[in-house]
Amino acid sequence: MSWKTDVSPPVINGVRYGGKDLEFTRFLELPRRARAPLELAIAGAAPLDRLREHGWLVVSAPERSATMQSYRTYLAGSRGEWSVGKNIYVALRSGWFSCRSAMYLALGKPSNTLRYPQGGHLWRRRSCSPTASSSGSGKKGPPLAAAKLRIKEFLSKHTLR
Repeated sequence: MSWKTDVSPPVINGVRYGGKDLEFTRFLELPRRARAPLELAIAGAAPLDRLREHGWLVVSAPERSATMQSYRTYLAGSRGEWSVGKNIYVALRSGWFSCRSAMYLALGKPSNTLRYPQGGHLWRRRSCSPTASSSGSGKKGPPLAAAKLRIKEFLSKHTLR
């Protein structure tokens, strides 16, 4: 996960938008609610000590992705993907799908990437609260339906309570 990549955040109609760093703060407590350890592979100037204080296991993303083979091995060894969307994607409800998400799905792993458009996403959650709204997009195409089924099966075994 790239913590903060924009040298100067985008400004649209006078509103300044940020990166994943802004959205991630709502999920700092997530490791304390999880039954399994949660690891972040981070690139960029992240508050590593603060993340560790909240229970996150933090590793270097550049080290895990130095080669395609090391990247694939790292993804294949994980339980699946969990990430937040950049603040601009969340605020503008524009949606986004990463190459990393595609790799997780190709490996048969769930991809739970947090984004909030009205359609086209695999999963959404606005906070780590157990009562937070979450749902799929409603699109029922075969690839998306298969991905949703895989995510549902995974979450039935590893849901935060």
